[in-house]
Amino acid sequence: MRGLLDFKTNIMSFVEKNEYYALCVGRFILFLSAFLMIHSKLCYSAGLGNVLIPIALSIFCAVIPVSIGMIVLEVFCLLNLMGLGLEVVAIVAIVMLIAHLLYFRFAKGSLYRSILTPVLAFVRMPYIMPVVCGLRGSTGSIVSVLFGMLTYSLLTGIKANETVFLSAADISSTDKMVLIIDQIIKNRELWVVIFAFLLTDILVYAIRRLSIKNAWRTAYLVGIAFNMVVILIGKLLVGESDGIVWLLVGSVISIGVAVAYEFIFMNLDYTRVEQVQFEDDNYYYYVKAVPKVVVRARQKSVKRFSLGQEEMADKHE
Repeated sequence: MRGLLDFKTNIMSFVEKNEYYALCVGRFILFLSAFLMIHSKLCYSAGLGNVLIPIALSIFCAVIPVSIGMIVLEVFCLLNLMGLGLEVVAIVAIVMLIAHLLYFRFAKGSLYRSILTPVLAFVRMPYIMPVVCGLRGSTGSIVSVLFGMLTYSLLTGIKANETVFLSAADISSTDKMVLIIDQIIKNRELWVVIFAFLLTDILVYAIRRLSIKNAWRTAYLVGIAFNMVVILIGKLLVGESDGIVWLLVGSVISIGVAVAYEFIFMNLDYTRVEQVQFEDDNYYYYVKAVPKVVVRARQKSVKRFSLGQEEMADKHE
C-alpha cells in the first residue's frame, strides 16, 4: 500500500507541476479516441479516409478550448455523414444543436463526459459514467451522459441502416428522416439505459453525501449493482437480450475503475476521524472531519563536512 501511495503522490505532484501539458495529453487521448471512432464506423466521405486526418485534428483539439474542440469533432462527424445524404446530416446537426442550446453552453465542464460516453459505449463499457457523475458531480451532471448515449444510439442506428441510406433511388428524403428519428424514439433499449443511468446517478449522489463510513465505496458498489439489475430487467422486459454478457463484464470492470477512482480522489483514513464543534454569531456547528490518506515526500538529509573538520579527524587518527 505504501508503494501505491508513493506512486500516486509522485504522479499527482508531476501533474500539478506540468498541469498544462498533462491536460493537453489527456485531451489528445480523448479526442483521438473520438475521431478514430468516427473514422472507423462512419467514414462515408472519400476525402476523409486518410487516418492522418483524425490524428492531426486530435493534436489541434488538444491545445484549444474543449468547447471549440467539441465543435470541430461535430463538424468532422457531419462531414463524414455527407456520403449518406443531406437528410442524415440535417437530423444529426439538429440533435447536436439542441444539445448545445439546452445544456452544453451552460455547463462546459460536461463536454468531456459527453465525448467520453459514446466512446465507451462503442466499446460497450459506458456503465461507469453515471457512477462517476454521482460521485464527483451534481445531479444535473448526468444530462451530459444522457446526451452522449443519445448520440451513440443515433450514430449506431445510422450505421445499421447504411445500406438503406446509400440506396437513394429506393427511399425518399422524408422516409430517410423518419427512419433516423425512429432510431431514437422507438429504441426501447436506449430508453431503458437512460432510465437506469438517471436513477443510478441520483442513488449514488444521495449515498455518497451521507455521513457514514466509506460513503463513496458504498455509493459506487450499490450504484453499479443497481444499474446492472435495472438494465438487465429492462432488457428482458422489452425483449432485447443482446448485450447481457457485455453488461455483466462492463459492470465488473466498472467496479475496478471505481476502486481506482476512489483511491485517487477520495482515499480517506477513518481511523483518525475528528469531531469538531465551534460557533459564530448565528449558528453552532458540529463538524465531522475525516482526513485523506496522504504520503509526504521523503526528504533526504545531507551531512556536510568542512575541510577543518576533516583535518581534525586525521589528527585524532
